[in-house]
Amino acid sequence: MDDFDKSVIKIAVKGNLKEKYEQSDEERRITAYHEAGHAVIGFHATNDIVSTITIIPTTSGAGGFTMTEDSSESFDRLEELYGRLKMLYGGRAAEYKLLNNLSNITTGSIQDIKQATALATNYVILKN
Repeated sequence: MDDFDKSVIKIAVKGNLKEKYEQSDEERRITAYHEAGHAVIGFHATNDIVSTITIIPTTSGAGGFTMTEDSSESFDRLEELYGRLKMLYGGRAAEYKLLNNLSNITTGSIQDIKQATALATNYVILKN
């Protein structure tokens, strides 16, 4: 089962969990808040099940990640798209609450915003 879990993570995040890494306590704290933000909003705003959360960095560059089950890239209803967008922004919202500063944005939040923008753009293109 451990090998299966590692394979799912490798495919989902396009990398492996780093076995050796150095993070400051502050980096771990910010990453934990960020991922918790995704998980909490994901739980409340989507029909997906939050299955995995980690703050261990990956070889693909992610500082951590939150995985969900039953997530679909095709949205039958607009509320499903809104839920997914809220979940993507949940990490940034949690960081803002922690840091109380809009100017300190992490690379994780930047990637989430890019992903949310692409998701919304693709939805608009497909619906027109």
